[in-house]
Amino acid sequence: LLFCMIPTTMKPISTVTAITLLIACCSIWEGVSGLSVVNRKTFWKKLGAGAAVAFAPLTADAFDPYTFNHQYDDPKHPNCKRIVVVKQDGAAMISGTEGTPSCPEDGSGEVWRLVGDSEGKNLQVDFSQAGGPDNMKGVWDGDGIKWSDGNKWYIKGMLPKTPDAEKTSD
Repeated sequence: LLFCMIPTTMKPISTVTAITLLIACCSIWEGVSGLSVVNRKTFWKKLGAGAAVAFAPLTADAFDPYTFNHQYDDPKHPNCKRIVVVKQDGAAMISGTEGTPSCPEDGSGEVWRLVGDSEGKNLQVDFSQAGGPDNMKGVWDGDGIKWSDGNKWYIKGMLPKTPDAEKTSD
């Protein structure tokens, strides 16, 4: 049974891998031989029980901290770089460039580097070294990080177009 459990820290597994694990679990439950003949009804019954055990951690509210790992567009600082890297243990490294308020097209500007912590879908960063608040909270919302000051960093390339930008691109 212990071989069937999938730690919540692992990335989701493929369907083929899951089925293989479930079949292995059913075989292990049959005894030491593991290869004993099992009728179809018993097999599916045990396969269902194995699925409940194997996939329980995947259906929980587990959030992969690597989800934060992107380059971002910051609408309050156009062209400025924003990079977030979160390790599995929750340690976050945030870096970027600063402009007043925007950076040149190549993203160059004064470089800053910060550290923070993540827990689930939440980030907490001390932005004081970059001229911001010392206890900024951010929440992952599906396509970026919504910060407690009302700003949102969008995954690079996913910044919504403004009506003015659409008019100039025609």
